Amino acid sequence: GLEGTIEYCRLHNIRLQAWSPVSKGLLSGQKYKGKDEKLKERILNCSRKVGEFSKKHKVPAEAIVVAWILHHPARILPVLGSKNPERIKNCAKSLEVHLKREEWYELYCLGRGTNLP
Repeated sequence: GLEGTIEYCRLHNIRLQAWSPVSKGLLSGQKYKGKDEKLKERILNCSRKVGEFSKKHKVPAEAIVVAWILHHPARILPVLGSKNPERIKNCAKSLEVHLKREEWYELYCLGRGTNLP
């Protein structure tokens, strides 16, 4: 598994890259078509919260997702892979977003599917 990968990379000063950070639109409104019900619930919960933060910060949902990655303590680099200029512009607006620590952790816990101890 990937357990401990981020911690290892942080300890060894290795920068991680997040490929397809908006998850093919799953975190910005697209429907999950897989069969994993637990994953479906996590994606839906994250998507709802991203939408809430999107309205609060007055930016597109993609900007919230990319801002979350940019605020990660491991200094993860998002790699955008879209041919859609509008989606690229929406992601660029992440530089205008300043997530509060509580907001960042709320998305973190929703993505994990568990609260922190």
